[in-house]
Amino acid sequence: MARFVLISIPDNEEADNFVRALGGNEVFVAHLVPGEGETPEVAYRPMPDAKVESVWAKPTMMCECHGTMNLGPRLKEKGLSPCTPVRSKKFGWLVCPQCAKPHAHQVQHPKDLLRPDATAQERVYYLGFRADQRPVSEH
Repeated sequence: MARFVLISIPDNEEADNFVRALGGNEVFVAHLVPGEGETPEVAYRPMPDAKVESVWAKPTMMCECHGTMNLGPRLKEKGLSPCTPVRSKKFGWLVCPQCAKPHAHQVQHPKDLLRPDATAQERVYYLGFRADQRPVSEH
């Protein structure tokens, strides 16, 4: 299982440093301090104002019960029958009722795992994403 995590960092410079650190595979590094050698030392510095705002589950397996579900009106021509997705209780994904996995290309708006019982009106942050994260050319 994978996750999407929304982190708020009020200071722009700290946020930029954090993003750069993640991009360089230096997870949670907030600040680099020059060392005595050629390689800088990594100094970990707390970010007390940073806050995890939301967490969402990211599907890693897709439904294989049906052909691709993005065929629209051509489903019947191809001999495929669409299924009616149902919302999963645990993550809030729209999933196939047979295998409980999302269809590729299906847009998901899952529930926030930090506030799983929040209603749509109570949620501050929403996430929308295509269930299958691979580039379309790989499908």
